[in-house]
Amino acid sequence: MPIKKTLFNVFLIMIYTWLLGSIYHVMTFRDNLRDDVEQIVTRIDAHLSTVEQELRQLPVLQQCDSTYMTLLRERVFNSVTLRGLIVGELQGPFPNLCSNFGLYSRHVDERDWDYSSRGDLLFGKVKFSKYRRDSSFALAVRRNDGLVIALVNPKAILGWWIGPNNKKSNITLSFTDEEAIRIERFGFSQSDSTLTYSFGLSSDVFPYQISVHRSSTEFLSQLVTFSYRLIGLFTAIYGALLGYLLMVKHRNRGDNVERSI
Repeated sequence: MPIKKTLFNVFLIMIYTWLLGSIYHVMTFRDNLRDDVEQIVTRIDAHLSTVEQELRQLPVLQQCDSTYMTLLRERVFNSVTLRGLIVGELQGPFPNLCSNFGLYSRHVDERDWDYSSRGDLLFGKVKFSKYRRDSSFALAVRRNDGLVIALVNPKAILGWWIGPNNKKSNITLSFTDEEAIRIERFGFSQSDSTLTYSFGLSSDVFPYQISVHRSSTEFLSQLVTFSYRLIGLFTAIYGALLGYLLMVKHRNRGDNVERSI
């Protein structure tokens, strides 16, 4: 009876440990998801801040001549991030857009892009893709002397900007005022999972938000791995304890026989 009771207590300890371990894995999975989102937003903000500083320091001239267009081309050529630079006045006698691609006689308006704004910053998706197969995303700064726009490769934003991590996650960048405009990177197919865990966070500096989605399959895989390891550990403990109790019982039985003789 003592052996059965001891082994039953060990079994209860295993169940209790599994429950605590499962709760720990749920909390860790959730915390890791939140940490990933915060890290992604921090990295994207850092790259966008670099682009913003370049836009604020870029000179805006009254004439779009070949010298100025060469300057813009050199800035784009020497930048890993930029696809293009566009400079123009919002109002006044200079409605033309001067860019590294050339000169355009028009204003920048809703025909050109969908964007969200925060202060003097604008961030959105360009509607035209004359020089690219895919539409660029643009960060712009409203300045007293004009509007300065930087075209950015969308694949870079959710690519090397955030690093090689989060390969098992679906990541979505959407805009504060234009939720239908988004960039997505897929790490798993939605059909592979009946349940998805998600966490979202908005940037404090730029008008966008990041959502990271992870499949329940990933969490269940971690929980199954933990369960197998726990079962293996307690099986070894269970077997060792059972052997020890049987040895003690056999020894006590031998002692009782010697005393009876």
